[in-house]
Amino acid sequence: MPEISDELLHDVASNVARRIASGSSATAPRSGRSVLLALSGDGAALDRELADLAQTGESLVAVSDGTNSATALAGAQARLPRLAVAADLDDRDLEAALSAAERVVAPAMSLALASRVASLQTDTPASRVILRAALRGIPVSASLNEQDFAISDLAPAGMHRALDGVLERLRDLGVRVEGHRPPTAARSVATASSVGPHPSADRFAAREPLRDFVDSLASQPCSMEPGQPCVECGVCEMRGF
Repeated sequence: MPEISDELLHDVASNVARRIASGSSATAPRSGRSVLLALSGDGAALDRELADLAQTGESLVAVSDGTNSATALAGAQARLPRLAVAADLDDRDLEAALSAAERVVAPAMSLALASRVASLQTDTPASRVILRAALRGIPVSASLNEQDFAISDLAPAGMHRALDGVLERLRDLGVRVEGHRPPTAARSVATASSVGPHPSADRFAAREPLRDFVDSLASQPCSMEPGQPCVECGVCEMRGF
């Protein structure tokens, strides 16, 4: 058996100590396969997902989507005592977490995170986890943050199309989206049928002031031809008369 050098043992011990101090050791599940939580938004959707996860015995590892997900992370830690938090994931830590992950769940996904994933942006831990999982064929599911995706029917049609496009892009990338909004086309048809006939069918009534003006012209005598009404020919205004 080859002898292990003291220098190699020192490097291994230093690496382990660094991971424990930085919190990266939380990426390893305590037993069996784990579920990665990509946290970004809060609200009713997050509460429902956390309640379901609390009933399971799965190992849970949370990855947050930057500073804006602090509320979601605090709520998850309060509801799930066994939850481990992965902080400052480098590529090696991320690969280790994905290798041990059975699935990825993005409860109450914010519009910001959904837009990052749809645009293939890996600038936050949560978006990086979701995209890497999709590339490796790991199942990814997401519910929506109702507050972020709520939009009035009075909003421009382009806004409806943009949000529908983000969600359609997520589905194309393999993310199973729950509670998605209805298609814009269906909403537009319903709105049009409730308004009535198309505006092109409307007809304008004659304007009374215009009719009065025409009548006044017929009652004015012509200054050039006595006994004839004024027809606004302009001859009386020409130079020489």
